[in-house]
Amino acid sequence: MAMWKLRTSLTFLICLAAVADVRILPEYLRPDPFGQVVAADAIATQLPLQVLKAARGGYASFHAVTEAHTVHVNCGLTTEVYQEWFHYNRADGKYYPDALIPASVQIENRIDGQKVHAFWVDIWIPKSQKPGDYPVTVTAGGSTSTIVIRVTSGLIPAHDALMLDHNSYGTSWMFRQYPGTLPKDNDQALINLIHAYHRIFYEHRGDFHQLGYGHGGKVGPEFAPDLTGTGRDKRIASWDRFDRHYGPLLDGSAFRGTRRGARPIPYAYLPITP
Repeated sequence: MAMWKLRTSLTFLICLAAVADVRILPEYLRPDPFGQVVAADAIATQLPLQVLKAARGGYASFHAVTEAHTVHVNCGLTTEVYQEWFHYNRADGKYYPDALIPASVQIENRIDGQKVHAFWVDIWIPKSQKPGDYPVTVTAGGSTSTIVIRVTSGLIPAHDALMLDHNSYGTSWMFRQYPGTLPKDNDQALINLIHAYHRIFYEHRGDFHQLGYGHGGKVGPEFAPDLTGTGRDKRIASWDRFDRHYGPLLDGSAFRGTRRGARPIPYAYLPITP
């Protein structure tokens, strides 16, 4: 999963666009596919977003909601745009935006009765950015909305006061999510994907924390050194795969080129299960 770095003026064509209004919502008001805010987020007054304050060293984010299938974002700061994928929740029979798909990918939900498409806009504020107001225009179809990113003098610390631990179990689910792209005989492709997940969580102030063994004691091959022999004669045969997995995470090199800079992961499960 690549973090698509798209600068300044961005145009994404998913399919033919219709002339439609574009509505800007703050990040905490999730849209549904029918032009409303999901009930759990609804408040008495939903004023259009006009000014979005942001500290340096982090993201300013918002939703762009439109009937059109195309959005054009013009901003002097580094910007990434994702299509919001609506998932159906059986418990209450409603749709919620969940997955974020790079907007350059041509894909549609095709929900019965769908009226709008939603896009998530991430704007990166570098540590060195000069405080002040930066206009952002979002165009969909024949309509344009403008907001202001107000960069404050505040600076998000390099180290987090709280660690957001995104706990995960093994890697078998990755093979289901990426069928045909992770050959069983190429463990480096899997390791590269694991590192990509780490980078995404890291860029957004979290930690990808993978438990590599199950309750029955089975350990995933990429989470421990290869062993040989049995009983008293069991020995480590090779550290190669373990080192290719954990080496770049523990020395920080897996995070080179990220906006937060290279830094080792703060912790990891031990390759030994009780």
